[in-house]
Amino acid sequence: MDARRRTSSLRLGVGALICAALAACTSAPAERPLRLGTTFTVQQSGALALLDSLTPPDSLATVIAASGQILQSAARGDLGVALTHAPSLEERLLVAPGHVVERCPFVASRFAIVGPASDPAGITRATLAADALARIARAGATFISRGDSSGTNVKELALWRAAGVTPHGQRWYVEAGADQATTLHVTDERSGYALADLPTLARTPGLELRVLFDRDTALTNPYTLYVVRGPDSVRAAAFAAWAMTAWRNRLLQVKLPDGSAGFVKRSDECDVPSRVPSAKAAAPHHHRPAPQSPAAALFGTWQYHSGVARDTTRPSLNAGLQFALTFDSVAGRAAFGRVSRWFAGDVGALPGTFGRVVATVDSVGMATVVVPYARGNAELLQFVLELRFDTISILHGL
Repeated sequence: MDARRRTSSLRLGVGALICAALAACTSAPAERPLRLGTTFTVQQSGALALLDSLTPPDSLATVIAASGQILQSAARGDLGVALTHAPSLEERLLVAPGHVVERCPFVASRFAIVGPASDPAGITRATLAADALARIARAGATFISRGDSSGTNVKELALWRAAGVTPHGQRWYVEAGADQATTLHVTDERSGYALADLPTLARTPGLELRVLFDRDTALTNPYTLYVVRGPDSVRAAAFAAWAMTAWRNRLLQVKLPDGSAGFVKRSDECDVPSRVPSAKAAAPHHHRPAPQSPAAALFGTWQYHSGVARDTTRPSLNAGLQFALTFDSVAGRAAFGRVSRWFAGDVGALPGTFGRVVATVDSVGMATVVVPYARGNAELLQFVLELRFDTISILHGL
Protein backbone atom coordinates (compact mmCIF):
# COMPACT_ATOMS: atom_id res chain seq x y z
CA MET A 1 0.00 0.00 0.00
CA ASP A 2 1.54 3.39 -0.94
CA ALA A 3 1.92 6.34 1.42
CA ARG A 4 -1.13 8.17 0.07
CA ARG A 5 -3.41 5.23 0.91
CA ARG A 6 -1.92 4.34 4.28
CA THR A 7 -4.31 4.53 7.25
CA SER A 8 -2.96 5.96 10.50
CA SER A 9 -4.70 5.35 13.85
CA LEU A 10 -4.74 7.60 16.89
CA ARG A 11 -6.32 6.89 20.28
CA LEU A 12 -8.24 9.89 21.60
CA GLY A 13 -8.02 10.39 25.38
CA VAL A 14 -10.87 11.88 27.41
CA GLY A 15 -11.13 15.60 26.72
CA ALA A 16 -8.40 15.57 24.04
CA LEU A 17 -8.90 17.66 20.94
CA ILE A 18 -8.73 15.80 17.67
CA CYS A 19 -7.14 18.82 16.01
CA ALA A 20 -4.24 18.52 18.45
CA ALA A 21 -4.05 14.77 17.95
CA LEU A 22 -3.68 15.34 14.23
CA ALA A 23 -1.23 18.24 14.45
CA ALA A 24 1.33 16.20 12.52
CA CYS A 25 -0.86 16.31 9.42
CA THR A 26 0.43 19.66 8.14
CA SER A 27 1.18 18.83 4.52
CA ALA A 28 -0.36 20.57 1.53
CA PRO A 29 -4.18 20.59 1.37
CA ALA A 30 -4.25 17.96 -1.37
CA GLU A 31 -2.30 15.59 0.86
CA ARG A 32 -4.33 16.16 4.02
CA PRO A 33 -5.97 12.86 5.01
CA LEU A 34 -9.69 12.45 5.48
CA ARG A 35 -10.40 12.11 9.19
CA LEU A 36 -12.38 9.00 10.13
CA GLY A 37 -13.55 8.77 13.73
CA THR A 38 -14.58 5.40 15.06
CA THR A 39 -14.76 3.34 18.25
CA PHE A 40 -12.64 0.97 20.28
CA THR A 41 -15.10 -1.80 19.44
CA VAL A 42 -14.67 -1.27 15.70
CA GLN A 43 -10.91 -1.54 16.23
CA GLN A 44 -10.95 -4.51 18.61
CA SER A 45 -13.52 -6.47 16.60
CA GLY A 46 -11.09 -6.58 13.66
CA ALA A 47 -13.16 -4.26 11.45
CA LEU A 48 -10.36 -1.70 11.17
CA ALA A 49 -7.83 -4.38 10.27
CA LEU A 50 -10.04 -5.27 7.30
CA LEU A 51 -10.18 -1.60 6.30
CA ASP A 52 -6.38 -1.41 6.44
CA SER A 53 -6.18 -4.40 4.07
CA LEU A 54 -8.23 -2.56 1.42
CA THR A 55 -7.58 0.50 -0.77
CA PRO A 56 -10.05 3.27 0.09
CA PRO A 57 -10.59 6.15 -2.34
CA ASP A 58 -8.81 8.60 -0.04
CA SER A 59 -5.93 8.65 2.43
CA LEU A 60 -7.28 8.30 5.98
CA ALA A 61 -6.33 9.40 9.47
CA THR A 62 -8.30 7.20 11.84
CA VAL A 63 -9.10 8.45 15.33
CA ILE A 64 -10.26 5.85 17.87
CA ALA A 65 -12.22 6.66 21.02
CA ALA A 66 -15.49 5.87 22.78
CA SER A 67 -18.63 6.65 20.75
CA GLY A 68 -19.57 9.67 22.86
CA GLN A 69 -16.19 11.31 22.34
CA ILE A 70 -16.20 10.57 18.61
CA LEU A 71 -19.68 12.06 18.21
CA GLN A 72 -18.77 15.19 20.17
CA SER A 73 -15.68 15.61 17.99
CA ALA A 74 -17.74 15.17 14.84
CA ALA A 75 -20.24 17.76 16.09
CA ARG A 76 -17.34 20.22 16.51
CA GLY A 77 -16.31 19.65 12.90
CA ASP A 78 -13.10 17.79 13.76
CA LEU A 79 -14.01 14.74 11.64
CA GLY A 80 -15.12 14.11 8.08
CA VAL A 81 -16.66 10.68 8.72
CA ALA A 82 -17.86 8.98 11.91
CA LEU A 83 -18.69 5.29 12.43
CA THR A 84 -20.34 4.65 15.80
CA HIS A 85 -22.85 2.35 17.49
CA ALA A 86 -24.79 4.54 19.94
CA PRO A 87 -28.11 5.41 18.23
CA SER A 88 -29.51 7.63 21.00
CA LEU A 89 -26.30 9.65 21.17
CA GLU A 90 -26.05 9.87 17.39
CA GLU A 91 -29.53 11.38 17.23
CA ARG A 92 -28.86 13.83 20.05
CA LEU A 93 -25.35 14.98 19.16
CA LEU A 94 -25.23 14.74 15.36
CA VAL A 95 -28.58 14.31 13.65
CA ALA A 96 -30.89 16.65 15.59
CA PRO A 97 -28.44 19.59 15.60
CA GLY A 98 -27.97 19.25 11.83
CA HIS A 99 -24.32 18.14 11.67
CA VAL A 100 -24.98 15.25 9.25
CA VAL A 101 -24.96 15.40 5.45
CA GLU A 102 -25.58 11.69 4.94
CA ARG A 103 -26.46 8.75 7.23
CA CYS A 104 -25.59 5.22 6.11
CA PRO A 105 -26.89 2.18 8.06
CA PHE A 106 -23.73 0.09 7.85
CA VAL A 107 -23.65 -3.27 9.64
CA ALA A 108 -24.85 -4.78 12.90
CA SER A 109 -23.18 -7.21 15.26
CA ARG A 110 -24.57 -8.76 18.44
CA PHE A 111 -24.00 -8.18 22.11
CA ALA A 112 -24.09 -10.96 24.70
CA ILE A 113 -23.93 -11.08 28.47
CA VAL A 114 -20.84 -13.04 29.42
CA GLY A 115 -19.71 -14.44 32.73
CA PRO A 116 -18.17 -17.40 34.54
CA ALA A 117 -19.20 -20.93 33.56
CA SER A 118 -20.66 -21.44 37.06
CA ASP A 119 -23.22 -18.65 36.35
CA PRO A 120 -23.98 -17.77 40.01
CA ALA A 121 -26.87 -15.47 39.04
CA GLY A 122 -28.50 -18.10 36.82
CA ILE A 123 -28.86 -15.84 33.80
CA THR A 124 -28.95 -18.76 31.37
CA ARG A 125 -32.53 -19.26 32.58
CA ALA A 126 -33.50 -15.67 31.71
CA THR A 127 -36.02 -14.92 28.99
CA LEU A 128 -34.89 -11.38 28.13
CA ALA A 129 -31.68 -9.41 28.50
CA ALA A 130 -33.35 -7.15 31.07
CA ASP A 131 -34.36 -10.26 33.04
CA ALA A 132 -30.73 -11.46 32.96
CA LEU A 133 -29.51 -8.16 34.42
CA ALA A 134 -32.25 -8.19 37.06
CA ARG A 135 -31.05 -11.66 38.13
CA ILE A 136 -27.49 -10.34 38.44
CA ALA A 137 -28.73 -7.47 40.62
CA ARG A 138 -30.80 -9.75 42.85
CA ALA A 139 -27.87 -12.09 43.32
CA GLY A 140 -25.47 -9.20 44.01
CA ALA A 141 -23.10 -10.82 41.52
CA THR A 142 -20.15 -8.77 40.26
CA PHE A 143 -20.87 -6.84 37.07
CA ILE A 144 -18.08 -4.99 35.25
CA SER A 145 -19.27 -1.98 33.26
CA ARG A 146 -17.12 -0.12 30.77
CA GLY A 147 -18.24 3.05 32.55
CA ASP A 148 -17.37 5.33 29.63
CA SER A 149 -19.23 7.05 26.82
CA SER A 150 -19.02 4.03 24.52
CA GLY A 151 -21.86 2.53 22.52
CA THR A 152 -21.47 -0.61 24.63
CA ASN A 153 -21.96 1.41 27.82
CA VAL A 154 -24.98 3.22 26.37
CA LYS A 155 -26.56 -0.15 25.50
CA GLU A 156 -25.80 -1.52 28.96
CA LEU A 157 -27.40 1.48 30.70
CA ALA A 158 -30.50 1.13 28.52
CA LEU A 159 -30.80 -2.54 29.54
CA TRP A 160 -30.51 -1.63 33.24
CA ARG A 161 -33.32 0.89 32.78
CA ALA A 162 -35.43 -1.78 31.10
CA ALA A 163 -34.72 -4.05 34.08
CA GLY A 164 -35.84 -1.34 36.52
CA VAL A 165 -32.45 -1.44 38.25
CA THR A 166 -30.19 1.49 39.19
CA PRO A 167 -26.75 -0.15 39.45
CA HIS A 168 -24.67 2.95 40.21
CA GLY A 169 -23.44 2.96 43.79
CA GLN A 170 -24.09 -0.75 44.33
CA ARG A 171 -21.14 -2.69 45.76
CA TRP A 172 -21.42 -5.36 43.08
CA TYR A 173 -21.28 -2.83 40.21
CA VAL A 174 -17.77 -1.91 39.04
CA GLU A 175 -17.00 0.72 36.38
CA ALA A 176 -13.75 -0.11 34.61
CA GLY A 177 -13.54 3.13 32.63
CA ALA A 178 -11.77 1.19 29.90
CA ASP A 179 -12.16 -0.19 26.39
CA GLN A 180 -13.98 -3.43 25.58
CA ALA A 181 -11.00 -5.81 25.63
CA THR A 182 -9.62 -4.42 28.89
CA THR A 183 -13.05 -4.59 30.50
CA LEU A 184 -13.39 -8.24 29.48
CA HIS A 185 -10.03 -9.07 31.06
CA VAL A 186 -11.09 -7.35 34.30
CA THR A 187 -14.37 -9.28 34.20
CA ASP A 188 -12.50 -12.54 33.72
CA GLU A 189 -10.12 -11.81 36.62
CA ARG A 190 -13.03 -11.05 38.96
CA SER A 191 -15.28 -13.90 37.76
CA GLY A 192 -17.92 -11.32 36.99
CA TYR A 193 -20.48 -10.57 34.32
CA ALA A 194 -20.23 -8.01 31.49
CA LEU A 195 -21.86 -6.94 28.25
CA ALA A 196 -19.65 -7.94 25.32
CA ASP A 197 -19.66 -7.39 21.57
CA LEU A 198 -19.36 -10.90 20.10
CA PRO A 199 -16.80 -10.16 17.33
CA THR A 200 -14.61 -8.40 19.91
CA LEU A 201 -15.00 -11.27 22.38
CA ALA A 202 -13.90 -13.70 19.66
CA ARG A 203 -10.71 -11.70 19.11
CA THR A 204 -9.81 -11.30 22.80
CA PRO A 205 -7.59 -14.26 23.78
CA GLY A 206 -6.92 -15.77 27.19
CA LEU A 207 -10.43 -15.50 28.62
CA GLU A 208 -12.40 -18.13 30.50
CA LEU A 209 -15.64 -16.14 30.17
CA ARG A 210 -18.62 -17.88 28.59
CA VAL A 211 -21.46 -16.50 26.50
CA LEU A 212 -24.36 -17.01 28.92
CA PHE A 213 -27.17 -14.99 27.34
CA ASP A 214 -27.65 -13.66 23.81
CA ARG A 215 -31.28 -14.55 23.03
CA ASP A 216 -32.84 -11.10 22.70
CA THR A 217 -33.21 -8.70 19.77
CA ALA A 218 -32.44 -5.90 22.28
CA LEU A 219 -28.82 -7.12 22.07
CA THR A 220 -28.45 -6.00 18.44
CA ASN A 221 -25.45 -3.71 18.00
CA PRO A 222 -26.10 -1.38 15.01
CA TYR A 223 -23.28 0.61 13.39
CA THR A 224 -24.03 3.75 11.38
CA LEU A 225 -21.62 5.65 9.12
CA TYR A 226 -22.10 9.43 9.08
CA VAL A 227 -20.86 11.97 6.55
CA VAL A 228 -20.26 15.05 8.68
CA ARG A 229 -21.20 18.52 7.44
CA GLY A 230 -18.05 20.50 6.70
CA PRO A 231 -15.30 21.25 4.16
CA ASP A 232 -14.56 17.54 3.62
CA SER A 233 -18.18 16.50 2.93
CA VAL A 234 -17.58 15.62 -0.74
CA ARG A 235 -14.54 13.46 0.05
CA ALA A 236 -16.37 11.93 3.00
CA ALA A 237 -19.38 11.04 0.84
CA ALA A 238 -17.10 9.31 -1.66
CA PHE A 239 -15.53 7.29 1.14
CA ALA A 240 -18.98 6.36 2.55
CA ALA A 241 -20.15 5.13 -0.86
CA TRP A 242 -17.02 2.98 -1.16
CA ALA A 243 -17.32 1.71 2.43
CA MET A 244 -20.93 0.62 1.89
CA THR A 245 -19.69 -1.84 -0.74
CA ALA A 246 -16.01 -2.81 -0.46
CA TRP A 247 -15.46 -2.53 3.30
CA ARG A 248 -18.87 -3.84 4.23
CA ASN A 249 -18.61 -6.83 1.92
CA ARG A 250 -15.43 -7.89 3.73
CA LEU A 251 -17.12 -7.49 7.12
CA LEU A 252 -20.04 -9.68 6.03
CA GLN A 253 -17.58 -12.54 5.52
CA VAL A 254 -16.47 -12.54 9.18
CA LYS A 255 -17.56 -15.63 11.12
CA LEU A 256 -17.79 -16.18 14.88
CA PRO A 257 -16.38 -19.34 16.50
CA ASP A 258 -19.82 -21.00 16.32
CA GLY A 259 -19.97 -20.38 12.56
CA SER A 260 -22.57 -17.61 12.72
CA ALA A 261 -22.06 -14.26 11.02
CA GLY A 262 -20.05 -11.70 12.96
CA PHE A 263 -21.71 -8.83 11.10
CA VAL A 264 -24.93 -8.58 9.11
CA LYS A 265 -26.06 -5.98 6.57
CA ARG A 266 -28.41 -3.26 7.77
CA SER A 267 -29.50 -1.45 4.59
CA ASP A 268 -28.32 -0.75 1.06
CA GLU A 269 -29.43 2.87 1.13
CA CYS A 270 -28.00 5.98 2.77
CA ASP A 271 -30.35 8.84 3.56
CA VAL A 272 -30.21 12.57 4.22
CA PRO A 273 -31.63 13.11 7.72
CA SER A 274 -33.83 16.10 8.39
CA ARG A 275 -31.98 18.91 10.11
CA VAL A 276 -34.93 19.63 12.40
CA PRO A 277 -36.87 16.82 14.15
CA SER A 278 -40.48 16.62 12.98
CA ALA A 279 -43.05 18.63 14.93
CA LYS A 280 -45.07 15.44 15.39
CA ALA A 281 -42.36 14.06 17.65
CA ALA A 282 -42.64 16.99 20.06
CA ALA A 283 -45.25 17.71 22.71
CA PRO A 284 -47.51 20.59 21.54
CA HIS A 285 -46.15 23.06 24.10
CA HIS A 286 -42.49 22.33 23.36
CA HIS A 287 -40.37 24.38 21.01
CA ARG A 288 -37.81 22.35 19.11
CA PRO A 289 -34.41 24.06 18.96
CA ALA A 290 -33.05 25.50 15.76
CA PRO A 291 -30.21 23.30 14.48
CA GLN A 292 -27.67 26.11 14.76
CA SER A 293 -28.31 26.55 18.49
CA PRO A 294 -25.26 25.48 20.57
CA ALA A 295 -27.69 24.36 23.30
CA ALA A 296 -29.73 22.13 20.97
CA ALA A 297 -28.07 18.96 22.31
CA LEU A 298 -29.55 19.67 25.76
CA PHE A 299 -33.12 19.33 24.52
CA GLY A 300 -34.90 16.46 26.33
CA THR A 301 -34.48 14.77 29.72
CA TRP A 302 -31.14 14.15 31.42
CA GLN A 303 -30.67 11.81 34.39
CA TYR A 304 -28.03 12.18 37.11
CA HIS A 305 -27.16 9.54 39.72
CA SER A 306 -24.18 10.04 42.02
CA GLY A 307 -24.58 6.82 44.03
CA VAL A 308 -25.53 5.91 47.58
CA ALA A 309 -25.47 8.76 50.08
CA ARG A 310 -25.89 9.68 53.69
CA ASP A 311 -29.21 11.17 54.74
CA THR A 312 -29.67 14.86 54.11
CA THR A 313 -32.52 17.22 54.87
CA ARG A 314 -32.33 19.29 51.73
CA PRO A 315 -31.21 18.89 48.14
CA SER A 316 -27.46 19.30 47.83
CA LEU A 317 -24.53 18.23 45.71
CA ASN A 318 -23.46 15.54 48.18
CA ALA A 319 -23.13 11.90 47.13
CA GLY A 320 -26.48 10.24 46.74
CA LEU A 321 -28.04 13.04 44.74
CA GLN A 322 -30.37 11.82 42.00
CA PHE A 323 -32.27 14.13 39.70
CA ALA A 324 -33.79 14.54 36.26
CA LEU A 325 -33.70 17.80 34.34
CA THR A 326 -36.05 18.24 31.39
CA PHE A 327 -35.18 21.01 28.93
CA ASP A 328 -38.08 22.00 26.66
CA SER A 329 -36.75 25.09 24.85
CA VAL A 330 -33.45 26.67 23.85
CA ALA A 331 -32.22 30.03 22.63
CA GLY A 332 -28.64 30.40 21.43
CA ARG A 333 -26.36 29.00 24.13
CA ALA A 334 -29.11 28.77 26.77
CA ALA A 335 -31.53 25.89 27.43
CA PHE A 336 -34.56 26.30 29.67
CA GLY A 337 -36.34 23.58 31.57
CA ARG A 338 -37.52 22.19 34.88
CA VAL A 339 -36.65 19.69 37.57
CA SER A 340 -38.76 16.60 36.92
CA ARG A 341 -37.24 14.51 39.75
CA TRP A 342 -35.02 15.27 42.75
CA PHE A 343 -33.86 12.90 45.47
CA ALA A 344 -30.99 13.40 47.94
CA GLY A 345 -30.11 10.63 50.38
CA ASP A 346 -33.40 9.39 51.81
CA VAL A 347 -35.21 12.69 51.23
CA GLY A 348 -37.09 13.54 48.05
CA ALA A 349 -38.09 17.04 46.94
CA LEU A 350 -41.16 17.80 44.86
CA PRO A 351 -40.40 19.27 41.43
CA GLY A 352 -42.43 22.33 42.44
CA THR A 353 -39.74 23.11 45.03
CA PHE A 354 -37.63 24.49 42.19
CA GLY A 355 -38.04 27.32 39.74
CA ARG A 356 -37.19 27.51 36.07
CA VAL A 357 -33.85 25.82 35.30
CA VAL A 358 -31.38 27.58 33.01
CA ALA A 359 -28.35 25.87 31.43
CA THR A 360 -25.74 27.92 29.56
CA VAL A 361 -23.38 26.06 27.21
CA ASP A 362 -19.86 27.43 26.87
CA SER A 363 -17.51 27.26 23.89
CA VAL A 364 -16.09 23.84 24.85
CA GLY A 365 -19.45 22.14 25.36
CA MET A 366 -19.75 22.29 29.14
CA ALA A 367 -23.02 23.53 30.64
CA THR A 368 -23.38 25.75 33.70
CA VAL A 369 -26.75 24.89 35.21
CA VAL A 370 -28.64 27.11 37.66
CA VAL A 371 -31.47 25.47 39.62
CA PRO A 372 -33.38 28.05 41.71
CA TYR A 373 -35.65 27.25 44.64
CA ALA A 374 -39.20 28.29 43.89
CA ARG A 375 -39.70 30.33 47.05
CA GLY A 376 -38.71 33.73 45.79
CA ASN A 377 -35.69 32.36 43.97
CA ALA A 378 -33.72 33.45 47.02
CA GLU A 379 -31.51 30.38 47.01
CA LEU A 380 -29.76 28.85 44.03
CA LEU A 381 -27.91 25.68 43.22
CA GLN A 382 -25.31 26.15 40.52
CA PHE A 383 -23.03 23.51 39.04
CA VAL A 384 -21.08 22.72 35.90
CA LEU A 385 -22.09 19.56 34.05
CA GLU A 386 -20.17 17.36 31.65
CA LEU A 387 -22.60 16.00 29.06
CA ARG A 388 -21.87 12.32 28.35
CA PHE A 389 -24.04 9.77 26.51
CA ASP A 390 -27.38 9.35 28.43
CA THR A 391 -26.20 10.81 31.73
CA ILE A 392 -24.62 13.98 33.06
CA SER A 393 -21.72 14.25 35.47
CA ILE A 394 -21.17 17.07 37.95
CA LEU A 395 -17.70 18.52 37.57
CA HIS A 396 -17.95 21.49 39.93
CA GLY A 397 -20.61 22.57 42.41
CA LEU A 398 -21.05 26.03 43.88
